[in-house]
Amino acid sequence: MMALKEWFTQSLIVKVGAALVLMTLLMLGAVGSVIVMVQQQRTDAVVVNVASRQQMLSQRMARLALRVVRGDLAAAEELADTADLFGKSLRGLRDGDATLGLPPAPRDLVPQLDKLDQLWQPYERDVQTVVQKAKNAYTVRTVTANVDKISAELLQRSDDLVKLLERDNAHPTAVRLGDELRIRSLRMASYALQIARGETDEAEGLKNETAGLLEDAYAFDEALQRLRDGDPTLNLPPVSGEARDQVGMIEEIWRPVYADLQKLADAADDYQALLTAARSVVENSDPLLQGSDEIAKRFEVRAQNKIATLEKFLGGVAVVFLGIFFVVLWLTRRALHPVGEMAQTLERITTVELVHLKDALQAMAAGDLTQEVAIEVQEIEVHGSDEMGRMGRMFNQMVQRLREAGEALNATVTSLRRLIGQVREHAHTVASTGRELSGSIEQTAQAVQQVAVTIQQVAQGATQQTQAVTEVTSQMDQVTRAVDGIAHGAQEQAQAVEKA
Repeated sequence: MMALKEWFTQSLIVKVGAALVLMTLLMLGAVGSVIVMVQQQRTDAVVVNVASRQQMLSQRMARLALRVVRGDLAAAEELADTADLFGKSLRGLRDGDATLGLPPAPRDLVPQLDKLDQLWQPYERDVQTVVQKAKNAYTVRTVTANVDKISAELLQRSDDLVKLLERDNAHPTAVRLGDELRIRSLRMASYALQIARGETDEAEGLKNETAGLLEDAYAFDEALQRLRDGDPTLNLPPVSGEARDQVGMIEEIWRPVYADLQKLADAADDYQALLTAARSVVENSDPLLQGSDEIAKRFEVRAQNKIATLEKFLGGVAVVFLGIFFVVLWLTRRALHPVGEMAQTLERITTVELVHLKDALQAMAAGDLTQEVAIEVQEIEVHGSDEMGRMGRMFNQMVQRLREAGEALNATVTSLRRLIGQVREHAHTVASTGRELSGSIEQTAQAVQQVAVTIQQVAQGATQQTQAVTEVTSQMDQVTRAVDGIAHGAQEQAQAVEKA
């Protein structure tokens, strides 16, 4: 662990590289997280869209059910497709559906979806009933529309028949039957109009109206047959003349309508079941809409929470990234700060200190020993133990060596000045010694003269001569030693001068 720490702290490249790697990993993590969360957001968007669509589908099914009641077969197909889509979407929201791009619902939303599914099950059965019996509604609406359309002509023909019977003084029963045709025509037109326009809301009311329409149709057909064929039980003969022709025209118009009314009788029960189912669809659409709305809101809240989490995550990543960036910037600035100081110090050394040093050396070479070098440059402040720190300390060592060189140069100049002073003193000593040597020589000459005198005196006597020679020999020895001493001192002075 200590080795790892030492390795980390002793390399600027390692520190900056580690910071950059950390930033890169952080960026990659952030990008990966953003990609994942964006993908989740896309999925959430699909979920919210499907959940919101459920509200629209529930309203659409209610409208389509009313259109089916009015005999719209295209609406029945659209209603079936809408119900299938609603059911598939509901199951997909709860259990997941790859075709719709829906993941399984979170556990906290499953109970709410189950509750909505409980509302949907009976609702779906009612929708299926409406779809299955749509043809009956079409039949009812088509027949009632035809009755409503033809009833006016039947009424007119019946009215014309009554007038002909009254003109011909026909049997009173025939006139009564003609009036019945007219009345039944009016009532069938009224029933058909109510059914065709959907003016009845209650299934029981529709049943009564359908029954009334069929009752009037049976009565109309029976009266028409009695007028055409007569009725012995009523002593009623068949109509004749123009009245018979009028009855034929009425019958020609009536037969197709009567056949349709038979179809209406067959479809009445199924149509009643359709109305009941359609009414249930319309009434239960509000609870289904409310449940779908609540589910959509829950999904929207979850999506918004994820967006808020993503924003917080990105904010945190940005803060951490900026923190690392500023740390790297601080480390780099702190590490490179000595470089600026070194550049300034080197500039001073090259432009000031080395110039002074060169001038001093040149002056010394020219014999001028009065100049000295003052190295004023200072060491830079160094932190850390990385490459820049080590280079800073080496630079400080160079500055120290430069200062020591300046001090050594100054010491050399001082030593030279002192040595030259000593040489001068020795020169004065040599000169003094020379003068002393000259005096000794003069003394020697005088001694020689004295020796000559003495020799002359020696000649005067052997004993005195021997004594004089002995004395002279002793004096010569002294002179010789003096000369040797003078010569030795002169030699030493010469060697000292040569060395200097």
